Amino acid sequence: MALSWYIAHEAMECAVQRRRAACNLPTGTGSALVSAVWLKKRFERGVTHAVILEPNLLLVKHMTNYLKDRCGVKAVRVDVWVVEPTVRVPC
Repeated sequence: MALSWYIAHEAMECAVQRRRAACNLPTGTGSALVSAVWLKKRFERGVTHAVILEPNLLLVKHMTNYLKDRCGVKAVRVDVWVVEPTVRVPC
């Protein structure tokens, strides 16, 4: 638990000092909390909108619910699917 807290704390300190931040944290180390703190600091500085990208739909839902339920942020989930074009191999 102490290591997870340390990783999240270091990521928060790094992220809140920047206008833009990208954090790639292991599962269970507080990435949702880091995002929420980063958003809070950005909103305190006058920013009115932010975009958070997640690699899959499960994490998109988790982050949306976390921001709404625990942080009181008006979060809107946008699902975007990118489909790669079919590559045709000559026979």
